[in-house]
This record gives sequence, structure tokens and C-alpha cells, in this order.
Amino acid sequence: MWTGIAFADNGASQGQQQPSIFDFLLPVVIIFLVFYFVVLRPQQKRVRVQKDFLSKLKSGDEIVTASGIHGKIVSITDDIATIEIANNVRIKIERSSIAAEAKVQKKA
Repeated sequence: MWTGIAFADNGASQGQQQPSIFDFLLPVVIIFLVFYFVVLRPQQKRVRVQKDFLSKLKSGDEIVTASGIHGKIVSITDDIATIEIANNVRIKIERSSIAAEAKVQKKA
């Protein structure tokens, strides 16, 4: 009756080993690599493309701001861009708030 209780030690005496640090770190490294290639790397590429786009802006370019305002660049400095959004209506915006180049529709 007591012999079953005396040998109930969860199998530790039967040669089972404790998991090594490698068994723990391998899934963590794999998760980090997947996160890097799925999230971080594409984000870095988008930031680089946007930075190149902003550095190549010049007067006369048709742009769209981050808030959706379409306009034409009248003048541009390191930080500020003046855009014309209607006839003789000009606004000053931060250069970093320019989101994209405007898609100019050609009239048929």
C-alpha cells in the first residue's frame, strides 16, 4: 500500500533531464526573427523611401499633405513648405507633413 507512494517522484529518478537554456532561447530567437522580417524591416524601408521623397521636393511639385490637402509647392526651405491650394491662396506647412506626390489627372 505505501510502496506506490514511496516511488511517486514524477519520474525524476528515471533519467528525465531539465530543459536546457537552448530549448528556451530557440523559440524566442525565432519569434524575434519573424517579428523583424514581418514588421521592423518593411517599416524601415517605408521610412527611408519617405525621407528620400521629402529630400527631393522642389518648387512646382504637386503634393498631398498628411491631412489630405492637395496643392502645388510655391517655395520650400529645410523645414517649411509654402503651398498654393487655390488661386492666390497659400499656406505654410511643415515639410514633414507632406505625405505623397499628387496624382495629376490629365484632361481629355
